[in-house]
Amino acid sequence: MKKVNERIGFDPTQKVYNKKICEIKVNKCFGLKRADTNFNPKTMQPFFSFDFYTWEYRSHTASGGNPTFEMAKRYPMDDTQELQEYLKY
Repeated sequence: MKKVNERIGFDPTQKVYNKKICEIKVNKCFGLKRADTNFNPKTMQPFFSFDFYTWEYRSHTASGGNPTFEMAKRYPMDDTQELQEYLKY
């Protein structure tokens, strides 16, 4: 077994973490409005963005006050103590 571990690069002394998948999904927004009341919502070009853990994302620009994005991003991660602390706070 030791030769196989050496060949594939497995180090039994390293801490092994569980792999997790984080999925962030945005489907649709409803009734978006701007603060200036004279603005026509049909000409809006909304987008969204997020920063999560070590990733960031900025969506494409949509149109109107009820845009559909249908976006899902999946991020593989190790379930480490650092991740647990991030999620806690």
